[in-house]
Amino acid sequence: DDERDRELKRAKELAEAQARAAKRTRAGLVAALALASLAGVVSVYALKQTDLARTERVQAEEAMVLLRENLAFMNYELTTSIVDYVPLETQQRLTEQLAAMMEIVDQHNLAFASDRDLKDRAAALVRWADSLEAGDNVNLEYVLEIRGVAHQVYEKLASKNPSDTSFQELLADSHRRIGNIRQTLGDLRAARAHYEGALEIEQANALRAPPNTGSQRGLLISHQALGGIHEALGNLAAAKVAYEASMEIAKTLAAGDPTNNTWQRDFSLTQQRLGRVHHALGNLFAAKTAYEAGLKIAKALTLRDPHNTQFQRDLAASHALMGDINMVLGNLVAAAVAYETSIETAKTLAARDPSNVQFQRDLIAMHTRLGDIHDALGDPATAKADYEVSMNIATTLASRDLSNTHFQRDLLVAHERLGNIHSALGNLELARIAYEAMTEIAKTIAARDPSNTRFQDLLSVSHERLGDVYQAQGDLGAARSAYEAGLEIRQALAAHDPSNEQWAADLRKVHVRLANLDLLARSLSGLLVAESMLELTVPLEELTSINGDLSETDARLEDERYARLYRLNLASGQTITATLQSEDFDTYLILVDSKGNMIGENDDFDGSNSRVSFTVTDDGQFTIIVTSFGPGETGRFALQLE
Repeated sequence: DDERDRELKRAKELAEAQARAAKRTRAGLVAALALASLAGVVSVYALKQTDLARTERVQAEEAMVLLRENLAFMNYELTTSIVDYVPLETQQRLTEQLAAMMEIVDQHNLAFASDRDLKDRAAALVRWADSLEAGDNVNLEYVLEIRGVAHQVYEKLASKNPSDTSFQELLADSHRRIGNIRQTLGDLRAARAHYEGALEIEQANALRAPPNTGSQRGLLISHQALGGIHEALGNLAAAKVAYEASMEIAKTLAAGDPTNNTWQRDFSLTQQRLGRVHHALGNLFAAKTAYEAGLKIAKALTLRDPHNTQFQRDLAASHALMGDINMVLGNLVAAAVAYETSIETAKTLAARDPSNVQFQRDLIAMHTRLGDIHDALGDPATAKADYEVSMNIATTLASRDLSNTHFQRDLLVAHERLGNIHSALGNLELARIAYEAMTEIAKTIAARDPSNTRFQDLLSVSHERLGDVYQAQGDLGAARSAYEAGLEIRQALAAHDPSNEQWAADLRKVHVRLANLDLLARSLSGLLVAESMLELTVPLEELTSINGDLSETDARLEDERYARLYRLNLASGQTITATLQSEDFDTYLILVDSKGNMIGENDDFDGSNSRVSFTVTDDGQFTIIVTSFGPGETGRFALQLE
């Protein structure tokens, strides 16, 4: 006991000395308070341990709870308050010491606490994590640690009480919450494992007890979450199965009580998700039907409660999805109307609460989509104005918080869209500047979290866009460097998850870009293995459309793709839009200038169809190359020139 008292005295003296020294600076005041508190808590811990043999266990347990709460609070304070003022080495040492003490206390609590106490403690941790997640500048890794501690408690309770469905439900909910964070952090495989864990528990509960609306809704949410992760991983067939399962439950719940707004909203959101997968799979009319059903419910909910901001946001999203599907179906005017309606709703919400950054981000997304539709309507000037609105909002948000990855990503997309429109208008230097800004942002957010596959994907896209504009400017060396940088990322992503079909397709596209670059590095005559070539050299106004047949008798590129070449005489100031369509093969369209530089290429403007737009800056002869995405493809095609 004497030795313990001496150790305690030395610890207190050291902490007090550090606190006095820290008071010399403003930041030190925060550290002093934390260190002084640490000394007090250590003394409480030591005294309680000394008295443990002489006091009732319940008193010791109360002290342990108090100690754990103080340690947790201090750990949070040290993490969030003195990060800018205390040397990193000191921060790490303090937090490691606190974490070690917390682990000892947690082990004691888990060993001796009752189920009710454990449940209460886990619930407190969940509330704490919820409050942190709802705040600004969220440290998701830290939130994940807190949820992980609560998850361990729920696992213990569920294992100890396998027939108690309430503990099982808590564990399932914990799986979903951790899965959500993992997905946001880009760890899709870990997220999928947690969603699968939640679904397994919900399905077991459904067999163990009579169905009830609470358990059914939990099952619905688990199916939706798993569908979302399959969708993000590019496993669209699996996503469709998951969403269809959630649809059956949502439909049953909504029909059982048409006045229950939560269940009606679940039904609407499930329609949106299923429609999105149908859209991605090319089932366009099925997607449109699902979107229309979701929109109908969203409108009804908004009429029931006009002041409910969540219902208003859902309505804006439903209109945007209708814009998406109408655009793909070629109903461009209807798409524009849908996007404009969505923007009006988003503006109302933003005006109602100007400080709400999510409403501002909704406006960014909607103006970007409206710009896309104006671009598709052949109105690049209006599209540019839409993109500039998005850029202005995104710039304002990003400047407020440089560390906010969401804001940076919005700004990245704005740069990309403006780069695209500058490129289409022939303003290659402005396009290069936009794409370089895009690439710098992509590098920054990818460096912050190298394991986040979404950020890696964005960085690859940035390199590819920059490669395109370098190629259009005739700088083939810079283009090759950019494409190879993108290729390295694509290869890593494909190796990370070989089952991801989208990543596999993206990897092939980069290989095609590099193959095209190699072909363009030679003369056009060097492209051809076979001698046959169909050429048409006429002014643009005399040629509006061509119906042809890509066959084995046509010219053949070095990578075994068949090709037809059409040469056009164009004057400075003319804008050409070439659209290539085929029901027989996946089209690929290339536009080459008189110097042999590729100035435009496209694979998938609309499904498997292609479109290239370009404004001529100098008189000359231009070549349109009609080919396929993959080698050996043949069939009928229609080339439209405007």
